[in-house]
Amino acid sequence: MKGGDVIGKKTLIFIVMLVLVTAGIASGTMLTPKEELGKLIFFDKHLSINKNQARAACHAPEVGWTGPDLAINATGAVYEGSVPGRFGNRKPPASAYAGASPILHQMQDGTWVGGMFWDGRATG
Repeated sequence: MKGGDVIGKKTLIFIVMLVLVTAGIASGTMLTPKEELGKLIFFDKHLSINKNQARAACHAPEVGWTGPDLAINATGAVYEGSVPGRFGNRKPPASAYAGASPILHQMQDGTWVGGMFWDGRATG
C-alpha cells in the first residue's frame, strides 16, 4: 500500500464523519433540558481560565469529537490550552463515546477494560 492510499482513506473517513455529524445537526433534533445544558456547557468559552476556550476546541464535533488538527492527532501531540503557550500532557480523546465506557476493571485474563483515556484514569 502506498502512502498516498493511506492519506486517501483517512480523508475519506474524515469526510464521512463530517457528513454524519452535519446531518445530525441539520436534522434539528430537539434536545431535552439536560442535553441543552450539556451543550451550553460544552461550547461555553467563559468556563476556561482565560474565558477564551470552550471544551469543544479540543473535542470538535466537526471531526468526530476529537482534536480538530489531523497532524496533531496522528502524532499523539497535545493542543494549546486556555493559557497561551501552555500545553497539557495528553492528547484529547474523542468524547463521542464517553458515556458508553464501562468502569475500569481487570478481566480474569489480566486484560484491563473500560475507563476513559488511554490509561483508564477516569472510571466512567
